[in-house]
Amino acid sequence: MTSRPSRRVATAARLAAAAVLTATSVAAAMDTPATAAGATAYALPASLAGLAASVTLPTGEQFELGAHGTITPLDPGPHSDLTGFDDPRGDRYLIPSEAMPYAGHQLDLSLFDLTKLATAQAAQGSGPGRIPVRLSYQSGVTPTAPAGITLTSTSGASATGYFTPESGKALAAALRQRLAADVAAGRSPGASGLPSGLSSMALAGTTTPASSMAPDSRMRVLQINAIDGSGLPANLPILLENTDNSQISSVVAPVVDGVARIAVPAGNYAAFGEFYQVDANGFPTKDSLVTLQDFQVPATGDVPVRTLDARTATSQVNVTTDLPSTPTAFVDFAVRTPAVGRSFTIYQFEAPPTVMAVTPAPKAAVGQFSFQTRWNSAGPATGPQYQYNAYFTSDHVDADQSHTAHAADMAKVSDTLAGEPAYGSEPRRVESAPQIPGQDAFGILIGSTFANGTTGTGYYTPGRWARGVVGPPEDAEGHPIDRSFAQVDPVQLSHGDHEKHVWTQGPSTPGVRRHDSEDAVTYCGACVGGGGLNLSLSDIGDSNEDTSGQQTGNVQSAYYWNGRPVTSPAGFPSQLGLVLATVPTGPATVRAVIDVNRAPQGATQSTQSHTDVSFPYTGQTDPGATLPASDECLAAEIAGHPTAACQILPVLTVTYQLAGLSTMNTSTQPVQTLALDIGHEHFGKFGPRAAVTCAQVSVSTDGGTTWYDAPTVGADGHYVAFWHNPAAGTSITLRVTAKDAVGGTITQTVTNPYTVG
Repeated sequence: MTSRPSRRVATAARLAAAAVLTATSVAAAMDTPATAAGATAYALPASLAGLAASVTLPTGEQFELGAHGTITPLDPGPHSDLTGFDDPRGDRYLIPSEAMPYAGHQLDLSLFDLTKLATAQAAQGSGPGRIPVRLSYQSGVTPTAPAGITLTSTSGASATGYFTPESGKALAAALRQRLAADVAAGRSPGASGLPSGLSSMALAGTTTPASSMAPDSRMRVLQINAIDGSGLPANLPILLENTDNSQISSVVAPVVDGVARIAVPAGNYAAFGEFYQVDANGFPTKDSLVTLQDFQVPATGDVPVRTLDARTATSQVNVTTDLPSTPTAFVDFAVRTPAVGRSFTIYQFEAPPTVMAVTPAPKAAVGQFSFQTRWNSAGPATGPQYQYNAYFTSDHVDADQSHTAHAADMAKVSDTLAGEPAYGSEPRRVESAPQIPGQDAFGILIGSTFANGTTGTGYYTPGRWARGVVGPPEDAEGHPIDRSFAQVDPVQLSHGDHEKHVWTQGPSTPGVRRHDSEDAVTYCGACVGGGGLNLSLSDIGDSNEDTSGQQTGNVQSAYYWNGRPVTSPAGFPSQLGLVLATVPTGPATVRAVIDVNRAPQGATQSTQSHTDVSFPYTGQTDPGATLPASDECLAAEIAGHPTAACQILPVLTVTYQLAGLSTMNTSTQPVQTLALDIGHEHFGKFGPRAAVTCAQVSVSTDGGTTWYDAPTVGADGHYVAFWHNPAAGTSITLRVTAKDAVGGTITQTVTNPYTVG
């Protein structure tokens, strides 16, 4: 078995040695989660904590963190303008515009660290609940709860509390009110501080680490001034990178009242800052990304003061399309790659009416620089549904940031949105992000809304794209409903291509997924390697073998090793399923039992599913089942040996294709046909190849009290079953059982897999 290159991010210890911190510079580290008494404490790698999880920011915005490294807004709204960046360790941050003047200063960066938030919110079980925070107040102020925060205890000038996905919106409104008051008084936004006498707030259980690098004579003090678009001293976090070697110094530093002073080694540097201008109500009107491309911190003599000035962002980003369309969302990425070490990335995520502007910048003198624009716009509300997904990149920032997208020069994808009748015609979003060579993560997905049950056309700049679909958040009557997010493997799109894809055609069941490409850029759902093991069944699926994602239903799971219950170490998010840092010795039968209940979230199809899957673990090596090095191996990461080769485990999975379904997943056929593809997880040609020896489909029309076996024919994992549909409106329950040649089994039962019409 060959070793695999590590995609694991640097550890917190490495970060502490690399980043030089002062009282005004901040870099947060991953905390080791607490474990039960007597248990071994395992630190969750930052690259794993955000996989396939839902995250809520303290200002109420909700996101899905996908298995491919994507970030998808679940309910962005008209004013969810965001600043995003990756720190030197690989943790990913999103800061809403109303929080930018306080971020890294009074609002600790842990509140916007998706890695930490994913870990904290995974502890809530089935979904985000109470996210704990700690608060400090100004001297002489009696602690009171700020808007959006519920206090649980107070002690002197300190308090603890929590926010929820619903309450965060109140905090966002309070912050906007403070910004509006500052603007009205002629102050820089954020100058008056937080509301309610609050001096600081942080995610509970996190700390800001001290630097392990003791200051010495080689350290120089760099002062960076920041000026906002009105010419006033700004408040914001800035990114500073040593472009010779980011391992020497990469810092996220807060600018307070226009000044940041940072102790750094001599060398070449680049700095970035993102400035928001706000209106009289505190909402953003302009987002300016300012770049200092190359400057030196000398080893001797005076260190020149550097300035990030929002007024230099004179280039407005815009894309014109040949078919009539209106911009819906746009993202700019600035990626600074040093000569040695990890890249730094900062990006702007905006929605109209905010204007996005950038400072012109030359090609990098040291290392590399990439400036990327991603643009989405939608066609008119009436007539054919279509959207543009355009991507432009350069090694510098031109003064002219006007681009043009022509449908005839792009690839075309027809997306059919199949959804249950409860969705009605409520809009759903088809979102995407290009896969950039050399970048581990895709970043934030953007897209347009299409009516449920319809087909929309997407025009894509040629390249490799990650794609997903989200929503709707409510049904036709406005009641909250299952807000699932599904994504598929990245697809290579070329000029002239016309692809077709059907999303979320039922039933939806858990399972490992199968990938046509060896380079699926996703994690292995069932692997063993480096002494570790993971069994991570995606909560959601559809009629495509590679669909994965998370849904908001209640999920209960249990795992067994030779009949004995086995659990993950404390602190690991439940979304990762079973994870073992040390695999027990000897052959074993491993079993997983997964129950999903979507009914409480308003779903009317695939309301409940029960999956019981088992497989033999032999500990032996099969070269044909070796995970390709381009794909993530959670097992090896968890075991602390990320370069170890991994084996894909022989876990059976089922893909369903019900014939004759409408775009509302409704069947009016007298005789229903079901095609089954049953097999094991694979990445291209690599994966277990144990033959599927038998399969049987059973149907119940009384909720599972009585069953009858439907005629099921086929072989080698491909089967077809037939049954008579009952009267319209009757509930169907479907059960599939299958076995393979090595003793693996699966039984999967799903209630209301489709609607009988």
